Amino acid sequence: MAIITCLECKKEVSDQATTCPQCGYPIANPSAIRAGTPPPIQTIELTAKKWKAWLLFFALVMVASFVSCVGGCVASAGEIKATGDALGEAGVGAMMFGIYLFWGGGIGWVITRILVWWHHR
Repeated sequence: MAIITCLECKKEVSDQATTCPQCGYPIANPSAIRAGTPPPIQTIELTAKKWKAWLLFFALVMVASFVSCVGGCVASAGEIKATGDALGEAGVGAMMFGIYLFWGGGIGWVITRILVWWHHR
């Protein structure tokens, strides 16, 4: 068993290793792999479906907030035209609800992204 230098990261590695433990660069030549040495292990990141569902939920909340804000603007414009007031109360309420939804959805989405990173599989 000899120590060789990894071609990728220049760290010392056993010649029996199939990949470099530091960078994952394949060490074994293809003939050694065909001769019975198992192929290098590949790491596949799998994100749980529940985290993807939460990401979708918060994205939909943010879309709903946009719809609420647009609806509030339209209602406010109609109210202003009908009454002559500077601001329509129903439209402002819908716009504020949309803004709160947007911030809630954005914060929830960011927290979920952090949890996806934390619990990646």
